[in-house]
Amino acid sequence: FFADTSLPNKLDLGLRVNRLGRSSVELEAGVFIHGSLNELPVAVGIRTCVFVGKESKKGIDIPKETREALEKLYKPWTDDVPPLMKP
Repeated sequence: FFADTSLPNKLDLGLRVNRLGRSSVELEAGVFIHGSLNELPVAVGIRTCVFVGKESKKGIDIPKETREALEKLYKPWTDDVPPLMKP
């Protein structure tokens, strides 16, 4: 985390997809004080999820409907859109 917050502060959660591969997705979540989504977050978390076959236990293609939903959240790191948390 980067800053303190406490009650009665309300919080907003931002979620974006940093990387979208064939069988994996990297999600980044930021916790913001309510109304401050354009400012620095108070906390950040990054999670990589890999889609695997039940039987094969190997990576499989992300299902079409899931990929389409993830693409709506896709915002890769660029100079204009830096990561919330430096890797």
